[in-house]
Amino acid sequence: MKIARPVLQPLLDVPLPSDEIYASIKDLLLDLEGMKKVLTDSTRTSMRLVLNLEKMVIKEAKRAFTYLSLFGYVTDAVVVNRLLPDGLQDELFRKWQAIHQRYAGEVEQSFAPLPIFNVPLFDEEVVGERMLLRMADVIYGDRDPTDRFYEGTSQRVLKNGPEYVLAVKMPFVDRRDITLTRQDGDLFVTIGNYRREIALPRVLANRETVGAAIEDGELRVRFSK
Repeated sequence: MKIARPVLQPLLDVPLPSDEIYASIKDLLLDLEGMKKVLTDSTRTSMRLVLNLEKMVIKEAKRAFTYLSLFGYVTDAVVVNRLLPDGLQDELFRKWQAIHQRYAGEVEQSFAPLPIFNVPLFDEEVVGERMLLRMADVIYGDRDPTDRFYEGTSQRVLKNGPEYVLAVKMPFVDRRDITLTRQDGDLFVTIGNYRREIALPRVLANRETVGAAIEDGELRVRFSK
């Protein structure tokens, strides 16, 4: 009996990428890593959220704030755009103004202690240098736009009696929405489809995790003595 040898066929008749392609991908990854270091460096970079006083827009701004905090990006201000002016006579616009006033209170309560800059609805569309300068003057006045308007950190380590606590800013999150896992010296925080790997500082890396809770808009993970 003769046994036929199998004939190997390539799955795809596609040439492998050249060394130049691999080198380009490597350069891209290095650029992204460098960009991340700049964006998460709170001494050099901060984020500002811009929103309109509408239910879904505010909800998305809260979600964005949560994910920015999750990945270590510091937010230092909120800009509320297209506010209706006072003294409106039209009944429809007066109703919208009442809605704006209600949502303005929600924004102030939700994003405190971040400063909130209000921008009115202009009589012209904000297009071009002239209108951009007009908007900038309303927002910042004599202040330098490059200043840090709120000093805060997205992550800190606290000493609580014999225990240590890792506090990570996590606004608008319920404890049921968070999944925590631990592997060696890394802590993994998962919210929905987003997962962040936190490299634990040396003071925590060799300690046992003994509990976690959401307190005052922070995820606080406790480590044994």
